[in-house]
Amino acid sequence: MNFLNTTKATKISDQQRSVIRAMEIVLPIALFAVMTGASSLVRLPVPGTPVPITLQSAVVLMSGLFLGPWKGAVSQALYIGLGALGLPFFAAPAALAGPTGGYILGFVLAAFLTGSLSQKIKDHSGVWNKIKTYGLVLIASLGIFVPGVLWLKLLTGQSWSASLAMGFVPFIIGDLIKTAIAVSSYSVAAAAARAAGRIRKNTVF
Repeated sequence: MNFLNTTKATKISDQQRSVIRAMEIVLPIALFAVMTGASSLVRLPVPGTPVPITLQSAVVLMSGLFLGPWKGAVSQALYIGLGALGLPFFAAPAALAGPTGGYILGFVLAAFLTGSLSQKIKDHSGVWNKIKTYGLVLIASLGIFVPGVLWLKLLTGQSWSASLAMGFVPFIIGDLIKTAIAVSSYSVAAAAARAAGRIRKNTVF
């Protein structure tokens, strides 16, 4: 009887561990998808371009840093899917076909690149390592701008110089700042997670 109870308890414990592990994967992905959507609700129009300033790119970069390349990319794909289903995550229901469509699709690429490049640095503590992380994440942020500017050019029929003037140049300073926010947030969280003994595979979650 005791053996049966012990076996049953072990099975329940294994099931609980499986559920907990699944939740550890799903919840952070869902969290960053919702955070990306929420950060789109504050928009600042930019004169001369149909592309507004939002906090989304900072959250996109953080998704790659915190979750790693694949889960970060999945979180952004989930964000796009939820927006396409009608959640108020886009400026308009047809945003994917509008001037910001390329940027939105680029979120998936940027999250993946951020996670991949940042994992090249094994230790994110120390000033020099933080500078290197910042540089790599800044490069990864181009994963948003390249498809964004390309789509903007195709949609508007403008020249490359005009497309860059509308879709890239006005956002350079903001991108530098938002990259710094993302890297700083990750550095603080990673230090706390490392101190708590929870950091694994260079990701916090």
